[in-house]
Amino acid sequence: MKYVFLDEADFERIIQKAAAATLQAFKEQISFDADGKPGEAANEYLTVQQTMKTLKVSMATVHNLAKSGRLKKSFVGRQCRFLRADVLAIFDRKKTR
Repeated sequence: MKYVFLDEADFERIIQKAAAATLQAFKEQISFDADGKPGEAANEYLTVQQTMKTLKVSMATVHNLAKSGRLKKSFVGRQCRFLRADVLAIFDRKKTR
């Protein structure tokens, strides 16, 4: 087994590339109208598990994002849901930093 050691700059470049690819996949899934605003698919609600899979993060990270207010949560009965457009907005905010 070979080990590859990365410096911080290389690691950050890899993470940014992966985030950009995920953002592009999101944008392809969501339809946009003529004004560039999210269309009907953006109003779709995702479960915690779907959000985890989409963001490729753990359940704890999804809950931390919701608790900090960076990801707005809604409830359907007692079940937590997230708007797909809000999930996409997290990537846009990261990209502008």
